[in-house]
Amino acid sequence: MPAQVSQNKTQYFAEFDTAPPLMRCMRDGGGDPINLSGASVTISIAFAMRKGGFVLFPRDLIVRESPVTVLDQDDEATIGWVSWTPAEDDLTPSGRYQYTFEVTFQDGTHMTVPPNTWLPMVVQPKIGGPLVQGGASSSTTHEQTFPPASP
Repeated sequence: MPAQVSQNKTQYFAEFDTAPPLMRCMRDGGGDPINLSGASVTISIAFAMRKGGFVLFPRDLIVRESPVTVLDQDDEATIGWVSWTPAEDDLTPSGRYQYTFEVTFQDGTHMTVPPNTWLPMVVQPKIGGPLVQGGASSSTTHEQTFPPASP
């Protein structure tokens, strides 16, 4: 099952999640799936710009670059499809991000998908935040003791 997608194609994840994978079909300018046989694909994820902030291009704010899995290109149903499974540290901190894919074909040519924009991603904070015990937080576990210890 792919990550949750809203009507405007925003991908939603919760902070620290490692499932479900983000799945996307790489398409050319005419909307046709791109055959990725022999190609390698990388996802680039950047912080989204805040309104009223400094004017920086998303490429200047890349926080993750990671290879993605190219699905079976011999199966007509999966031509152009890629899958990215985030590692635990890929989806933190919570906030708004933008992402794009870089395809490198066997002949060494490159193609950015989509070529004209970045795709939106939102990482929601976990309810209750990270584990808090004795005033220290931990990013390795996401359970919280209840009732909380008194101050």
